[in-house]
Amino acid sequence: MGVLSDAHDAGMLIVPHLTWQTRASTAIFLFLLFTTLPLLLFLPLRLTAFLAGAGPFLITHPFMRRFIFAPDGGLQQSKVISIVSSQLQRILNEVSLSEKHIEAKELREIEVFQNERWARPSSSATSAANGNVIVAGWKYGDSNLKPIERRAWTREPDGSQAVGDDSSHLKIHLEPGWEYVETEDWTPDYLGRWAPSGADGDGWVYTNDAWLNPHATPLEEWQKPGMTRRRRWTRRIYRTHVI
Repeated sequence: MGVLSDAHDAGMLIVPHLTWQTRASTAIFLFLLFTTLPLLLFLPLRLTAFLAGAGPFLITHPFMRRFIFAPDGGLQQSKVISIVSSQLQRILNEVSLSEKHIEAKELREIEVFQNERWARPSSSATSAANGNVIVAGWKYGDSNLKPIERRAWTREPDGSQAVGDDSSHLKIHLEPGWEYVETEDWTPDYLGRWAPSGADGDGWVYTNDAWLNPHATPLEEWQKPGMTRRRRWTRRIYRTHVI
């Protein structure tokens, strides 16, 4: 209600000028008229008319109302923002490609998976992996991972082929004739299409203590026995020559 009250108070300061109750009304009208009319020459009239007519119906559509006002609406909005930003980054990556990348014999993606385990609050628990105190919640790196399970970064979603310990230092050995695209870095996969459940807004796919039963959000029942999560990262490489 506070937001509505503030909006009402702000609007009441403008309404008198729009209803010809002040001397400034004529000046404001003429200013808006002569500044907006030239803009119409540059607007696509069909698209503008369509958005003006269909916009209210699209905004009030039940799907949009669920998206905006649903209990998990924040999660959905976060995911949309992440997807849009990742697509913009892809466009920038394409623009940044140099001539040697464009003329390369082949350009493709490679992937790695980031693995984390959720730890229950425990002041006396220690990590068997490195002897440090386990931090409650999600912990970056190997700290909360069990010594007999997958490492923090792996080549495969099943946890095989451990690689590196930090996304900024991941340097997977490539086959002869292949090089990393120098203008790009590792980026998370926000869509999570590799998992049947999809992913949350940050690209994480949540699983139980045994890395099974994937979900886009963690289940409450997993907190006691333990839960895990994975996120896919990709980076492009190009073929410099054929061996």
